[in-house]
Amino acid sequence: MQRMLCSVLSLAIILSSLGACTTAPVRPAVEGPQVYGYTLNQPLSREQVQRLTDTGKHYIGPLKLYQQVLPDGSQFDFYTDYRKWLDTLARTSREFPAESDCQAAQQADQMQLTTLIDDFNARQARPAGVPRQVGEVYAVRALDACQRVAGQGPGAQAFRYTLWATLQTETAAHEHDFQRKVEDPHAQARDITQAILLLPFVALGAFMGGGCTDFQSQPDDGDGYCARQRAGASK
Repeated sequence: MQRMLCSVLSLAIILSSLGACTTAPVRPAVEGPQVYGYTLNQPLSREQVQRLTDTGKHYIGPLKLYQQVLPDGSQFDFYTDYRKWLDTLARTSREFPAESDCQAAQQADQMQLTTLIDDFNARQARPAGVPRQVGEVYAVRALDACQRVAGQGPGAQAFRYTLWATLQTETAAHEHDFQRKVEDPHAQARDITQAILLLPFVALGAFMGGGCTDFQSQPDDGDGYCARQRAGASK
């Protein structure tokens, strides 16, 4: 009984420590529009996540960046929180050898996304002429217009564009422009520090929960538990 209580206490300490380190801001209770088949401000499904590649990059939010490269060379960037809720989606087009071809595809893609965003905001909007109130949620989009692909190789002279979509919350500053994602260079260092800080709690939990099998010199507690554990381990 005492051993069980110690194990529960150790586990509670570990979970409370994790909770303090990973608590994220409360997400707005609004389901965003479906963009390229993915719903903003909703969790990605297990099947969707399995198709993505973790880039290891972290952004202020806190957000992580996942990517998916399609057979035609186009690319999706998924900015999610630690629960895999989709915060922002970006789509980079395939490569176009001619700028005019890139611009034509960009115009068609941009028109579709703009219509989708406008329709979503119209359903969320207040009566005509009434400005949004602080705290109200709306969708925004952004465009990185056609430009040459950076780097070396045969595709260096090709053109690509990128479209972005996310939800934003109205603030007192009334900043309606798309807020660019800012990479967080200290996120990995924080993760390592948190893991180091939790090691003593993990060791304490292991010791309290079943030390008899690992520490043979620990005296028996009189109920035969340790002896049975050692006997079972030797079979």
